[in-house]
Amino acid sequence: MSRTPRVGKPQPLALEQTTHFDEANVGRLGLISVQERIPDTYVRWSAPFQVDGHEGEIVCTCSKEVGGVPHGLDGDFATVLNVLYLEQGAPEDGVVQATAYALLQRAGFQDSSYYYDKLNASLERLREARYRVSRAWKRPGRKGWDTVDFNYISQIESSTAEGRALGQGTMLAIKLGTPITSSIRLKYLRPLDLAFLVSLKRPLTRALYRLLNAVRQGEDATSRMSEFRVAVQSWAESCKLRERETSRIRRNLEDAHQELIERGYLKEARFEGRGSKATFTYIFNVQVPTLSSTAQEVFPPSQMYRVLERLRTSGVALATA
Repeated sequence: MSRTPRVGKPQPLALEQTTHFDEANVGRLGLISVQERIPDTYVRWSAPFQVDGHEGEIVCTCSKEVGGVPHGLDGDFATVLNVLYLEQGAPEDGVVQATAYALLQRAGFQDSSYYYDKLNASLERLREARYRVSRAWKRPGRKGWDTVDFNYISQIESSTAEGRALGQGTMLAIKLGTPITSSIRLKYLRPLDLAFLVSLKRPLTRALYRLLNAVRQGEDATSRMSEFRVAVQSWAESCKLRERETSRIRRNLEDAHQELIERGYLKEARFEGRGSKATFTYIFNVQVPTLSSTAQEVFPPSQMYRVLERLRTSGVALATA
């Protein structure tokens, strides 16, 4: 099934031009498997997490009745829910209000029964899946790392005329997990190029882009690294891949690497070494902001981003800021 046709293909934006934001822990921890398809018996994964010499662990459990752990398109809908929650003013009750049609549109999918079924399955998995993040959840303003236990979605209310299945007119009230909404309200966010994200063809490419976007920015959201090198086995853990044979990891990610290169996000995705010593090296393209000379003189890009963040922190709507 194809995604919503678009006029042209957006190029990745420079950091200073990015106007959408996502919660920072979700992308950094890779809570949703990048795999497009999994057996419904894949109901649990655990992964160690290391940052700044600190060790933590992430565990996800789900059930085969909903198709196993969150994966594939689930990441697209989870991202859109985070974006909408912020755009709706990050209400304290943690609820996102949207029609099923709006969720499909924002995620870049066609208005079809196929994608309404996919949306329904994704929401069920995100509600069913239980996450335990041990000593790896960052809370801004607090030293160290928290342990949190939550479902990505804690509650779903839907209203459809005449009790029909999920469709265009279905109104949804979706309550996100408390750690996620608390983090968003505390402004622990990272810029997200949503237009570029939804224009990518494959679910695997979009998932890998979200993960690379989080890694590339690190803890300093005002700068981006130009190169990232990682052991293949460690990267498989970050991606939550089932298969851990080096050759299969490389093959499973190959098409996504190629699409990100063709679309201008990566210059190169280099594979080196053999077996447990193999590595991936990602070389990022540098996106140059297309600002007028006057704007650049008055507000250098880094300052523009800081001004935008201050306005958002003060409660100014994103479009107004």
